[in-house]
Amino acid sequence: MTAVIISPAAEADLSAIIDHYLIAAGVEVAAGFLTASDRCMDHLAGFPARGAPRLAEKLEISGLRLWPVKGFPQLALYSETERCVIIQRVLHAARDLPFALRD
Repeated sequence: MTAVIISPAAEADLSAIIDHYLIAAGVEVAAGFLTASDRCMDHLAGFPARGAPRLAEKLEISGLRLWPVKGFPQLALYSETERCVIIQRVLHAARDLPFALRD
């Protein structure tokens, strides 16, 4: 299995998403998202090349891929190195992803 590293930006995204679910939907939904995001990361550790590379060309970010957080409208945006998978961001699928990734 490949190691998974969560970037500071992705950590902030995850924290904001969990806070949102706690306020909007309660502890059970927030815990469900946390479990689903952990499963997403575990999947990427085992199969890092499975994510869709559709944004890589559009954004000119070599190797950028995305994978859904199953059961939730978020996507994990990540890149792969020889040693690890780096989760760059975790964003809502309805967001303008190219705009959100400009920074």
